[in-house]
Amino acid sequence: TRAAASDGLVRLEGPLQIREAGELVARLRAAVGAGTLRLDAAAVTHVDTAGLQALVAAVASARRAGASPEWLAASRPLADAARRLGLVALLALLAAGGACRCASPPPPPLHPPTPRPAASSS
Repeated sequence: TRAAASDGLVRLEGPLQIREAGELVARLRAAVGAGTLRLDAAAVTHVDTAGLQALVAAVASARRAGASPEWLAASRPLADAARRLGLVALLALLAAGGACRCASPPPPPLHPPTPRPAASSS
């Protein structure tokens, strides 16, 4: 995971998992300490609960400090994990109008609906 803060922008790449949590927390704290939290997570490939916990804590810290977290983008794996755990609103992942700030379109359904045969008229 590379999480480099520059002008309040934290770019997140690769996995956000327990192995990367220490570095992630340090980068997020630095951004919040600077008075802003701007996140670009378009390149996140995997996320576990430790990664989500670090993001939730950073968003909460930013709000307590009077800053509004700003997501430039969130990868599909990050958005899906947040959705499964009910964290989308808490992480402020929704844009105005309720659309997810996802960097990629949703995957196709696993089982596309089967077309129903047309009703025959006798």
